[in-house]
Amino acid sequence: DAQITGSLLVSGSSVEFKASGGTVFSIAETGSFTLGEGATNSSDNNVVIGRNAIAAGAFNIAMGNAADNDGQSYNIAIGSGANTTNTSYGIAIGGSTYAKGSTIAIGHSSMGGTGTVAIGYDAGSDAGDYNVLLGYAAGKSTTGDNNIIIGSGSLGAASMANQLRIGHADLHVISGSLTTGDVIFASTAS
Repeated sequence: DAQITGSLLVSGSSVEFKASGGTVFSIAETGSFTLGEGATNSSDNNVVIGRNAIAAGAFNIAMGNAADNDGQSYNIAIGSGANTTNTSYGIAIGGSTYAKGSTIAIGHSSMGGTGTVAIGYDAGSDAGDYNVLLGYAAGKSTTGDNNIIIGSGSLGAASMANQLRIGHADLHVISGSLTTGDVIFASTAS
């Protein structure tokens, strides 16, 4: 055991403390900060905090047990197992979230294809692109592109594309085509 009772000056290009499980704490002059057993930072200007958290590329944040930015740059992964895979501008917040390029996924197990916003527990799938999915499991079954699905349990159809769905589960109070602009109400509007 080491004990410092006065001042400590460390100079060089980086400061690193290691344990038998790997890096515990590291600060590099390139602007990178790593904290956590087994945490890995392979580029400049990253913040990596958490056991086995990983950041590759530059200007990324990975926080949480096994949080993973294993791709390009400008990504944020916060939560145990949160992941932005081989992409830039992805935001994954929540346990087991997954975001592709220019995607925002917030909520446990939420995920989104390129350009998607998926907010809610289990919202979205990784197959559809450019979707807006809000609510518990919203758009979970949708593999199509350019949809807006709002409502708890409004799963969407597998290959649905360019559609609007607002409702709960299979009851879509408002639906419509984002191609033609046609709107359908579930019953007579009052």
